[in-house]
Amino acid sequence: CLLTPVFMAGAIAQEANPKTWDILLTTPLNSLQVVLGNLFGRLFFVLALLFSSLPLFVMTQYFGGVPGDSIFASYAIAASSSLIVAAIAVTLSVTRTAGRRAVFIFYISVIMYLFVTGGVDAYLRQLHPVTAAGREFYTTIVTPLNPFLALEVLLKSNTYVPHDLTGTGAGWLKRMWLTTPITAFCWLCIGISFFLILFSTVRLRV
Repeated sequence: CLLTPVFMAGAIAQEANPKTWDILLTTPLNSLQVVLGNLFGRLFFVLALLFSSLPLFVMTQYFGGVPGDSIFASYAIAASSSLIVAAIAVTLSVTRTAGRRAVFIFYISVIMYLFVTGGVDAYLRQLHPVTAAGREFYTTIVTPLNPFLALEVLLKSNTYVPHDLTGTGAGWLKRMWLTTPITAFCWLCIGISFFLILFSTVRLRV
């Protein structure tokens, strides 16, 4: 969330220049290839930085107390976060609505989104504590919308507890949203990124 906007700044500032896109559109690449090349060409550095730390986390297995599932789930959250931020940045550059000034606005918007959703979650969790002592709280509807809240489900599984909707007859979306917020967050990021890529592909040559 913090590093991806920095790497994506070039996609907004440089390629928002119409001359850059004029050159790209003269190549034999189709619209989808241009968008995906733009997206993954810049996202590669973020993912490489992310997965280069994997050996360090694997070594923590020898010290105990760190489940392997939690490590890979945290990597899935980080990769999904990078994907959606990158897709938004490329969409801004494809529509040519962003300039150099938009880099700062884009970065601040990401930070503000994280703080606002975190604040709303902190308020909502106080309304429905698991115990009367107020030391354990259920996840809220905001949890799958913030990568740090999804990580908190992993890091503080004893105090930040997903709902148990077994036998309640709740729909599949509600069950996934409230009982498995990490899965919901990852699929939400992938889904939104897919539609942004599709929109960018259609909008590229307009």
